Amino acid sequence: MKRFTLLFVIIMACTGISHAQILITLLFGDKLNSPNIEFGLHAGANISTLSNIEGAKYVSNLNLGFFFDFRLSDKWSFHPEVLVKSTSGAKGLQTYEVGDPELDQLLIGSDLERQIGYIQVPILIKYKLKYGFGIEGGIQPALRTSVYDVFTDEIFEKDDFRFKNNIKSDFTSLDFGLTAGISWRPGKDQKGMTIIARFTLGLVDILKDNPGKPQKNRAFAVGALIPIGVKKAEAARIEKEANENGEEKADQEK
Repeated sequence: MKRFTLLFVIIMACTGISHAQILITLLFGDKLNSPNIEFGLHAGANISTLSNIEGAKYVSNLNLGFFFDFRLSDKWSFHPEVLVKSTSGAKGLQTYEVGDPELDQLLIGSDLERQIGYIQVPILIKYKLKYGFGIEGGIQPALRTSVYDVFTDEIFEKDDFRFKNNIKSDFTSLDFGLTAGISWRPGKDQKGMTIIARFTLGLVDILKDNPGKPQKNRAFAVGALIPIGVKKAEAARIEKEANENGEEKADQEK
């Protein structure tokens, strides 16, 4: 558990997520856990493409965020997440001119990848099956944070040419999709890490004033949900119950 948490902190620090978010998550994770509420970190990969773009191929990027799991019954739970870093897009796109003759010559024949940064908010309902497996489904609204077309090519050595074109103004600020997936939580106590696999079907044409076919996000996601402070919260709860029972017994003896 400590290794997974340390790995997550390193990744978050390297990808620019604020130190405050890291510290809040780690310091107060146990305070957010109870017998019916679980809090933790989400780390994984977003494998995405864009519909109705000729030549578009899947590209893989990081998913990083946190989750809550609210237990509704023995089988059902309400599971919202906030993915503070999630990048969608596609690679293998056709290059285009940007209006600079010298630069346009370099862009011809280069590799083009579209990178669309989002803050994603999956809101899911989960159903628990046998042997630690589960199914889940729900909606996924998202706020767009950035859009870059990244051109790369080889001049003297591999990928030594790189140009980022900011095209944020051409894209909608919001996205919305439907999400479904499966999960597996190994272990008898069912309190450890959960492995997830999901598919998200975007419903919004993300390109503004699009005269052609709608461009929508399509994404597979795989990752791990890592509870933070569950054992510490459980130990504190047991200690509190023991103290309360001890006080009650002492009062009865009086």
